[in-house]
Amino acid sequence: MKTKSKRIIAVLLILILLPSIWHIAIGPRQLDVGTAEVYEQRVYYKFHTYKCVGWTMGGNNSLKSDRCIKYGLFACYYNAKDSEKNRYVIRKELHERFVYEREDFIKARKI
Repeated sequence: MKTKSKRIIAVLLILILLPSIWHIAIGPRQLDVGTAEVYEQRVYYKFHTYKCVGWTMGGNNSLKSDRCIKYGLFACYYNAKDSEKNRYVIRKELHERFVYEREDFIKARKI
């Protein structure tokens, strides 16, 4: 009886802890929610930090969305169709679209 209850507790802990660990380690998640400046917003995804490089009302932008990486009630995150993998992340909200570029690509471009 003890081993059965231990197994049930272990399964419940895994079902509860695994999604939260995945969200913290892999993401995507917004790092600074309280920032009013659009171009200072940052997103964390797959061990990289992305900085906002553009936003539009209505979703018109030169970058096209590829696959959805996180569904949400008011905001969804997408990878961008680009030549370099995981260079851009796009966050689509109800009436806005934000484009985030990986910070190491931004730093390399400035050098």
